[in-house]
Amino acid sequence: MVSGKKKNIIIFLSIAAIITLIAVFSIAAFYSQEGRGILHIEPGKSYLWLKTQDLTIDGLDKDGVTYFFLPSFAEMTSFSQDVSMGSAYLLDGTLLSEPSYGAVQEVTVKLPDGTNAPWKISFLHSDCLYTAYIDLVGIEKDDIAHDEYSAASLKLFSPFGKIEYTKDDILIKGRGNTTWDAVKRPYEIKLPENYPLCGLKSSSKWALLANFYDDTKIQNKLIMDLSGDIGMEYAIDSDWIDLYLNGEYLGNYLLCKDPGIGKGRLELNNGCLIEKDHRTDDDSPVPHFQINDDFFKIKDPLPITDDDIDSIRLLVREADTEIRTDKTGAGLSHIDIPSFTRRFLIDEFCFRSASMETNCYFYNKGNRLYAGPCWDYDLACGKPLAGSYYLDYTKSLLEKIPEDALDWDSLLMKDTAYKTYYDALFKESVPVFEDVIFHRIDAYADRISASLEMDRARWQNAETPIRFYSSPEDKYRYLKFFLYQRLVLLANICGYDESLPSPSFSYAGSHTIKFLYDDGSYETLEVPDGTLLEEEDLPGYGSDLYKGWEYEREDIPFSPYIPVYEDMTLVVEHGVP
Repeated sequence: MVSGKKKNIIIFLSIAAIITLIAVFSIAAFYSQEGRGILHIEPGKSYLWLKTQDLTIDGLDKDGVTYFFLPSFAEMTSFSQDVSMGSAYLLDGTLLSEPSYGAVQEVTVKLPDGTNAPWKISFLHSDCLYTAYIDLVGIEKDDIAHDEYSAASLKLFSPFGKIEYTKDDILIKGRGNTTWDAVKRPYEIKLPENYPLCGLKSSSKWALLANFYDDTKIQNKLIMDLSGDIGMEYAIDSDWIDLYLNGEYLGNYLLCKDPGIGKGRLELNNGCLIEKDHRTDDDSPVPHFQINDDFFKIKDPLPITDDDIDSIRLLVREADTEIRTDKTGAGLSHIDIPSFTRRFLIDEFCFRSASMETNCYFYNKGNRLYAGPCWDYDLACGKPLAGSYYLDYTKSLLEKIPEDALDWDSLLMKDTAYKTYYDALFKESVPVFEDVIFHRIDAYADRISASLEMDRARWQNAETPIRFYSSPEDKYRYLKFFLYQRLVLLANICGYDESLPSPSFSYAGSHTIKFLYDDGSYETLEVPDGTLLEEEDLPGYGSDLYKGWEYEREDIPFSPYIPVYEDMTLVVEHGVP
């Protein structure tokens, strides 16, 4: 039997427990009502604080709109605003608390000085991608050097918001050559230890490719993945991420590893990785050597002894001599035929303009030279920045070899045994090429579509190349169309006698071609979607200084190899024909 004193104690404890539970639920309800983040609006100082991850993301003021770029894991079902610091109201006068993704909303902003101003605001949300959040130590983004590391911290979040990796002592620097001069810059990060970021092969050194010159943002991964699928010994693995630097959203990046030797890369015991480059600076601090007029740089390992440089130089010289000897079907003892044919087949398929000129890699195992890994496909697949020749999908790389490029491919393709191996490789690779064209491009495009929308908004009007087409869908249509034409060409070159699919990349409907003259007058032409115009379809012009027509977007001459997927404008191109 319970005494009265004990009963009172039990009642007291029960009441205390109930009060505690009520308090807990009240606090939970308070925080639920408080929202998942705090929004602050102020010219040049807008930000969004994500409470769950304790991350601050800066707003970007661009063309009269404040953009907030949200990572995949952001659960912005509601957020609070500090009305004492700056707040946004809907046009009906209610406080903005629910984001409307994608659209540009017109709001009224109450600024910290108490005045009201009309405002535009847009929330964009990524999906299914990892998020890299890097904070620099003591410097700003524009202070990052191209050739010297700076201290930083890194938090890598899974698409669902789980911290996969966090370190306060990473290093970051710029990377690339031409790409470093773009407004959206590439970077390199160095971790204090090997780690499999994003589930990729473990490494301590990682590249963040901006893919600025590739408006599809999928070409590098598409072709590097393809190289592994057709049997290259080492294919660089990669994954897309959303990158934030000091709270600023920088866009969609491709996380991968530069070509190199080591764990998660080329695993060689006593081999050397070299790069064929067109730069011939004899005073370069990078170890290098020259064979005839061709320049090779030592990529890895570094530092390297003079004896090892002499050894790899001798092997390349022996391979060069052998390739230049007419073997008429005899064996090639100093090069690995499978890797050489695979590398050339990849470059031919995507029509890589820098093939055998720059960013072209080789490595040795003993006294044999191997080609690979495949790298750098920004200016492939019919990109106009590569030049008008590389829009003509009916041409082979062997028909125009740049002055600074190695001529090994053209010489090897004259070797009977080599050509036989190449033809057989193509025939067994046809299903892989078809998968790339008819399935993989769409799959990759779907995966990054939300991130790509953010990237396009972030870099709009920043000299972002839009190529011939403005919509992502039409860019991917052209990529599929171009690669299919390359597949047809290779089938003819390799004597492939089986039937290929007969796809149509055109839709119903038509588009307007506008021909704009110097005086502002113009003519128009309506053509069905997917039309390939010929020179005779274009209007003439009487000026002696007239060369022809050029694309207004690209400043390159008209090409009969560009399908009309959108309305286009061509302008008069001046200069003596």
